[in-house]
Amino acid sequence: MKQIASKLIEYGQEFHYRHLGSDGEELSCMGCGFDISTQNGFIYLNIGGLNQEFYESESGWIKVGRVVDGLIIEITTGDRD
Repeated sequence: MKQIASKLIEYGQEFHYRHLGSDGEELSCMGCGFDISTQNGFIYLNIGGLNQEFYESESGWIKVGRVVDGLIIEITTGDRD
């Protein structure tokens, strides 16, 4: 989750983060239109109602990071419809 927050900070995107103790974490970026949460070994990514699920592992975070990079690029370059 730190990697995602760092990307959002780097690109000047506002987000809301909550640590839920043993129930995981949540991060919402309204400007980019996504929510990420972790729970029970899974990463849940919701982009405008489309839900994706990844294992909470290094490769899972890399995949989520790539999706977030794409969303940020769309937002910052104005290529998003």
